[in-house]
Amino acid sequence: MKKKILIAHIRDDHNMADHEHETVMDTSKICEKFEITRHNVVHDLHMSPQEIKGFDAIIMGGSGAYSVLDDKPFIPYLENIARTAHEKHIPFFGICYGFQIAVQALGGVMISDPSSKEVGTYNMYKTGDHKNDITLKGIDDVFTAACGRKDRALKLPNGADCFIKSDNIPYHHLSFSDRPFYGVQFHPELWKREDNLHRLNYYKDLYGMSEKEYQEQLSLYIDAPGSGDVLKNFIDSLRG
Repeated sequence: MKKKILIAHIRDDHNMADHEHETVMDTSKICEKFEITRHNVVHDLHMSPQEIKGFDAIIMGGSGAYSVLDDKPFIPYLENIARTAHEKHIPFFGICYGFQIAVQALGGVMISDPSSKEVGTYNMYKTGDHKNDITLKGIDDVFTAACGRKDRALKLPNGADCFIKSDNIPYHHLSFSDRPFYGVQFHPELWKREDNLHRLNYYKDLYGMSEKEYQEQLSLYIDAPGSGDVLKNFIDSLRG
């Protein structure tokens, strides 16, 4: 029987949700052994807790337009998904916004901090005793990753470990030693520069970037292949 994976999108635009889906699938090397269900919570909040419990794993993606500090109806809904996964030991992987939802849902603290914002490709540093974290297997102690955020975790949930930091913020990762629950503040699915440029080209017109702003943004991205292995490692752990 195929294992069922839920991919939760938080995207206004279907084109960007499709692009996120494609990059997650390509990076993680999800194959025909898995049955994928896509769920864009911006447009549809129909899944019950019982339905969520029926999945073998959950990937919660990023958001192009929202903060976890916003007053939006899908935020408590997403928090319930994260709490359900955590309580029922359903394998969970949060990406950027998904990481932030997990932090907030489990009792951590998120804040808006534009002064520490990261938009582009940044150095990441593994820290602490991470040898039992399956998502970090084979990852270099220093690697690069694509980021796009202005909010950050001020405090992680009780019991959570953090094994990745950047030069700008201390919490780029969370995991728990007693259950398969993980999150990263960066974007492992966007390890290819071309995929970041695809998004940048899309949002250039949407947000009315000047040509100067656009060129400055272009210069901030490089390929970051090591970061993609974090997501691939999570999927590999499900193959069993």
